[in-house]
Formats: sequence, structure tokens, C-alpha cells
Amino acid sequence: MSVDFPQIDQIMHASLDKNAYSQKEYVNLMNHSNNFINLTFQELLDRVSREYNFKSVVDILNMVNVVLDEENDACDSQIEFDDFVRNASLVSQSLKKIINYPSRKLIKIDKNVPANKVTRFDSKTMNWLSRRPGVTIEEKIAPKNVIPTKVTYFTPDTVENRHTMYLFDILYDYLYDKVYPNGEELKCETCPYTNKKCFILYDKLKTILFLKQKVKTTDLKEVLKQKQLRQNNKLLSDKEYKQIWDAVRDIDFYEQNCMNVWTHLKERYQFISFLFVCAKLALLDGIKVFDCYSQLVDKDGRIVLINDEGCNTIKFYDKNTDSEVVVSLVGESIEVATNNYMPQNSIKYIKKNIYNESFNLSNIFDEFNLIQTKENEYKSLVDDMDALNKNIQALQDKIDEFKGRQIVVQKLANALMSMSKVVSDDGEKKK
Repeated sequence: MSVDFPQIDQIMHASLDKNAYSQKEYVNLMNHSNNFINLTFQELLDRVSREYNFKSVVDILNMVNVVLDEENDACDSQIEFDDFVRNASLVSQSLKKIINYPSRKLIKIDKNVPANKVTRFDSKTMNWLSRRPGVTIEEKIAPKNVIPTKVTYFTPDTVENRHTMYLFDILYDYLYDKVYPNGEELKCETCPYTNKKCFILYDKLKTILFLKQKVKTTDLKEVLKQKQLRQNNKLLSDKEYKQIWDAVRDIDFYEQNCMNVWTHLKERYQFISFLFVCAKLALLDGIKVFDCYSQLVDKDGRIVLINDEGCNTIKFYDKNTDSEVVVSLVGESIEVATNNYMPQNSIKYIKKNIYNESFNLSNIFDEFNLIQTKENEYKSLVDDMDALNKNIQALQDKIDEFKGRQIVVQKLANALMSMSKVVSDDGEKKK
């Protein structure tokens, strides 16, 4: 399956209306996979190194089962916890604090000030007065009664606030359609289960959207939305502004990695399917997990689980049959192997394979392939219709041109007939 990657700005600002149906659906599939990965493993992700911390296999499978149970109990209006939403949830409180109480800097500007409000004279003021006509100050400042001087005031137009407004602009555009689809409020607004995680997330996102009015009514509206390439002291050491810096870094990483995730989306769904199988297998009676520390590695769009057993491999012990069950994701298949330990002698056992099964995952997105095929057929028909309409229009233009010429010829014929009638009438009169 090959779906053209849309412009990254359209994904960042949730403006996919002009894209094909397959592109919109593919973005939804990408966000849906990110929703599961973020809900399950966000606590393991280090925001600085962009790497997942080590965790035991048992804990990882427990985390998967918890999220699966929560998803089964979730309502239809739940907002997907994709990368942008996760980023917004982490930074919502910092954005609120900064927009309500932004940092400011003291600046001085030259300005003509009414004489009764001048508090200090500087060299420029004295030079200006010396060049003015008159003897007294009253005569020199007449008739406008203003004096140029230095004015000091506090402004929020700082490096850190420009960086903050840059982030706020991106998050606002993206979240608005998420929280208010089609301009209508979500069911979350009247949901009685306010202690659910999905409602708490909705509340955080709504807080960000409500900050728009605050920005419009304060001097922050004049602050330039500008991404900063280097940290100043505020972005480096202030707790709230450091959150803003990390959030923008997350968006940069998402922008750079988005194409890779798009390309390997099918593999990511196959990995999620592998985790689903292992998580459910761990819940069966008599099944125990061979525990070991593992690490999720998400690089270049591919995500894998690495531990002592290898890549994407988890071992179980079935006490009912006293056997070892090894589940692995190999290529596009989940391979299940069952081994028994057979005594070779009084002190040594050998492992003997007694069962193998392979479950093919290559049919993931088959239904989507059908949708895309139908869309391509529809697009081809639309193109044919457009070409036919152009031909019809060209033919109509020629007909209109022919009719125009026909009218001219008819007028000429009428004129000739009128002239011949006049000539014949004159001839008859002469006779």
C-alpha cells in the first residue's frame, strides 16, 4: 500500500481538508497507533534523549493490559492521545501560568511626552531644547507642549515569550478540531464521569483553548510567534519555560520522524498486535512470564522490544504442560514455538521443540487497500469526467462561435436583401 505523504504543516495544524480521503484516513491510523503507544509507554519515555527507559517484561505486559481495559471502557468521544495531544497535556499548566503571568523586560525608547508628565531630562532632551527658538522652557516647547525624552516600560516581547507563542499557535490550531469537531462541543462537556482519565485530558486541552481569549486581551497579542534556536537563561533554568522548550523539541522530533512513521505504519501495527497477543497470553491461568529487563526502541519509524531473548521475543512457562512457549514477531508473522525439556541423562536436560505455529499479519490494512483502490477508481472517473467536460465546453464554444457567425451572415443577408429591394424600387420608378 502506498499513500502519498501530505505536507507536514497540514498534519501539524490539523488542516487536511484539501487532501484525499486515503490521506486523511492514513493520518487517523497513524494517530490511533500513537494513541496506544503513548497511553501505554509515556511514563518510560525520556523527553531529553527520546529513548524509553528499561522495564521488566512483566511490567510492560501489565501496562498493555491496563490500557486495553481502559480502551474497552472508553466512550466514543474520547480524544486520541496522539503525539500532539500528549505534548499539550504535558505543557498545559505551564502554558496557563506563563500566559497569565508572562516574563517581561525593561526597555527604553525615545518618545514625545507631554511636558507635565516628563520625569527626567537626558542629553538628547537638552540638545533638542537648545535648538528650539525661545528663551524659557515654555516658549521652547510651545505650541505642542511636548518634550522628547527616554521612556522606560516593561514589555512581554521577550525571547522566551516568542517561543511560547510559537508553541501555543501550533497547539491551538491542532487542538481546536480535536476538542470541538465541526464547531460543536464534545459529549465530554456533559459527561458525569469527571474522574476518568479521558475527561481529565479533555479538561487540560480545553484549558489551552480558553487561553486564546486571554492572549487577545493582553499585550501578548503583539508578541511575535517565533521559534528560537538557542536557549536563553529563562528557557534553560525556569521550570515553566523549560517545559515550553521541551515541548517544541518534541514537535521538532515529530516533524522529522513523521515521514518514517508514515512509511512503516504497517510494521508498527504488527508490533502492537504482537504486544496484544503476549499481554492476553500472560493473563491465562497457569501461564507465567520469563521475566527480564527490556527496552522499547523507536527509531526511524520502526519500534521493537529488545531483551535477553532477542528482538521482539517473549518467553512464557506453561505449568499445565510443563513446557516453554516462545512468542516472536518475525517479519510479518507471529511465530509461536512450544518446547519441552527432555532428560538426556541424570544431570542434563535438552530442549526439544514439540509445536510450531505461524500467524500471518500481512493482511493488516487489507480493508484500507480496498478503500484506496475504490478511491483511485473514483479519482480516475472524476478525471475522465473533467476531461469530458472540457471537451464539451470546447465544443460549446465552437457552437457559440458558429452561432455568432451565423447571426452576422444573417444580418449581412438581410442588409443585401434590403439594398436590392431599394435598387429594384428605384428602377421601377424610373420606368
